[in-house]
Order: sequence, then C-alpha cells, then structure tokens
Amino acid sequence: MLIARAPMRISFGGGGTDLEAYYAKYGGLVISTAINKYFYAVITTDESDDLQVISA
Repeated sequence: MLIARAPMRISFGGGGTDLEAYYAKYGGLVISTAINKYFYAVITTDESDDLQVISA
C-alpha cells in the first residue's frame, strides 16, 4: 500500500500564465500559496493483484 499526501494550493492570480506556450511568448507571473488542507491518494492491490487508485 502506498499513501501520498500533497498540500492544496490557492491561486490568487495569473493561473494560465505558468504554461510554457504562454510565458515563452508573453512572460508570466503566478501568485499562489499552499494551505493546510491536503489531497490524498492511496494505491493498493486486491486479491487478484489488480491495481486500485483511490483519491480524496
């Protein structure tokens, strides 16, 4: 079993400007922060060795 946790992020502005196709031509700036809420992912196998991925 593998359990992973990553912090959620809130963007305040500039969301699409972090894409290379945009910032290579126009430049970019993103203002964001991580908060103390998390995304979780659990990866397990069952009796038949099938891979199961669950996220919340």
